[in-house]
Amino acid sequence: MKKTIATISVALLLSGCTVLESLKLAKFDTNEYGSVVDLRSYAQVVTPFCDEQSFDYDLVMQLHMLSTSMFNYAQFLPNNSDTIEMVKALHEIVQQFKAKYDTQGFVSNNYCRLKLQQIERSARRIQEAIGSKNR
Repeated sequence: MKKTIATISVALLLSGCTVLESLKLAKFDTNEYGSVVDLRSYAQVVTPFCDEQSFDYDLVMQLHMLSTSMFNYAQFLPNNSDTIEMVKALHEIVQQFKAKYDTQGFVSNNYCRLKLQQIERSARRIQEAIGSKNR
């Protein structure tokens, strides 16, 4: 009888720890989600401008500003390490795009289009991950 009670107690204790761990996960954050949506939408809107004679540096700077803002917002949210890593990786992609433009003064049409599509795809994946969080 004592063994049965001890076994049941241990089982309840372990399942209780799992419940407590799940409560420590970050909840859905509208600001975090919104910042990813803004970056993704901007990348979609400016992609057609890659076909112009020169891609305007102001567009690159605005993209970089949105990315930096998104990264800075998510960076210290508690219990949010998975999203922080995804946002950090996306921010690095944007920084690569800006660095290429900064060093060369221009980017090719293909590079521009492919990099913006990569940014848009990454942002969509992050958006899906954030959107699936508990509300």
